[in-house]
Amino acid sequence: MILALALWGSGLLAAPPAVPPAAAIPAPVPEPVRSRIRGGRFDPGDFGFLKGRFPGASADEVRDWEAVDRYETACMAAAADTVRTALARAGASASGIRPQPFGDRLCGEVVHATSAASPFEQWGPFAQALRQAQPLVRSFLLGIRLQEQAAADFPSPAPADALRRRAVADSTLRAASDWGAGDASASAPPVDAATRAVIGALLDVELVRRDSDNLAWLRAFVAEHGWPRIGAVGKAAAEAAWLLVQHADADPAFQLRALRMMEPLAGRGEVERDKLALLWDRVHLKTEGVQRFGTQTRCEGARRVAAGRLEDPQGVDARRRRMGLSTFEANLRRIDRLYGACGSH
Repeated sequence: MILALALWGSGLLAAPPAVPPAAAIPAPVPEPVRSRIRGGRFDPGDFGFLKGRFPGASADEVRDWEAVDRYETACMAAAADTVRTALARAGASASGIRPQPFGDRLCGEVVHATSAASPFEQWGPFAQALRQAQPLVRSFLLGIRLQEQAAADFPSPAPADALRRRAVADSTLRAASDWGAGDASASAPPVDAATRAVIGALLDVELVRRDSDNLAWLRAFVAEHGWPRIGAVGKAAAEAAWLLVQHADADPAFQLRALRMMEPLAGRGEVERDKLALLWDRVHLKTEGVQRFGTQTRCEGARRVAAGRLEDPQGVDARRRRMGLSTFEANLRRIDRLYGACGSH
């Protein structure tokens, strides 16, 4: 029996055509943000636009921060409206969609940059953490760029090689986002928890840019080649394609379209079943607040649990077995080993 029919029935429709999402009216960009755009990118610089959120700020600084804060609220709401429209056009639920930057790259850069200040109550300690974090992040990003330049000396037009090249930088950047936690703890330069949070926020700004570039590239790749099949590009490149779409959170409608394309391929062994399960949870958690396989987790105090609502919790291990996954509890332990136990950092 075809795997897709056995597991989803009519839960997923046929793949819709690749129709660009309708755009909501963009939020006006305030001067404190506009003045920091260089080369098409938001450059937070010394993060002076955040001074107004801390005690002791001048009236001008408070006004600048309030303008940025209003912009974030407006741009995330507009981005969410765009996603809801795109999902509706695909015949999918958007009940779980909440304000987020989604496909608005500038909005995402600003939101993640401002999150760097979240652990702090005073400007002084935040500025000190920035002084520690920024050289580390710049050095790390330089390493990634040098790695990419070296790879460019050995170009290959093969689709499989292009997929793998994209995935390497994606994985490398994400491996550092929990700086010093989990398996990276032995080699990362030691920093305190507050500085680690700033490093994570700065790396998230770069991830917004990378994910945006990868999403545009993957859309074009799929339009030309269709969804990458194991028989066509090999297992490693097919996994790379899954990794890129798993991280294409800026466009849930595209993720859903990819999921629908992968579904019949999994039934023929052309897509790995565990990757299909991971993407199913990723998409439906975001769009409807529900998971089927419990692959997405969150911390609840010191305990790791399934994020959102888990369908039929008693049957989760049986569903996971059919998709080639370990038990739910074994997976929680694996995530703790990789990223550190909840409450440990």
